[in-house]
Amino acid sequence: MFGFADLRACAGTNQASILAREMQIPNGILARPGNWNDFSGSCGRIVIHWRPTPGIRAFERRLGFLIRQDVTRLDPSLDPHFAYAQVLAGTVGEHGILDVLSATRASRLAILELKTVEHPVFLMQGAKYWLRVKRHLELEDFPRCGFFPGPQLQPAPPVVYLVAPALRFHPATEILLRYLNPQMQVVRVGLAESWRSGLSVVLRQ
Repeated sequence: MFGFADLRACAGTNQASILAREMQIPNGILARPGNWNDFSGSCGRIVIHWRPTPGIRAFERRLGFLIRQDVTRLDPSLDPHFAYAQVLAGTVGEHGILDVLSATRASRLAILELKTVEHPVFLMQGAKYWLRVKRHLELEDFPRCGFFPGPQLQPAPPVVYLVAPALRFHPATEILLRYLNPQMQVVRVGLAESWRSGLSVVLRQ
């Protein structure tokens, strides 16, 4: 969906070059274009020992369902009236489906990216969605398509929420944050391991 190769291929040789080629990071995500070499090298080191976990989509769908019931359980600043699931967002030549699209009570767009296991490119998936949603916002696509009726959306770039069990954030998340466009605000929301029986936030930063 994101142009990533099956990251199992990165368990062999030349991990950094494989991941750098397949991620195809669009302009606007990195803080400075010159960061690319350092960034791609960091990605290669991060995924060298990582393996995908089969069957996780069912757990992510369950998590998304629980979150859409009341997004304020993640952050009281989110507007409980808006929680759109599986929203298609695209830029020229590339499309993807957001887990949950919401807004704050101050009418700022909020992208909720979800994971239930450690994933090294969790942050980069959220970053790609940020770029696409920002573009749709600038083109005023959301009101034209019937999203977010009511107060006008803020022109400020969306805020990205990375939501996962608190112990399931991959170390890559912290490392890759320093490479991103400073306009991209990221909030990490860590859930209790008992999230399947009810959402409880133990970390928000």
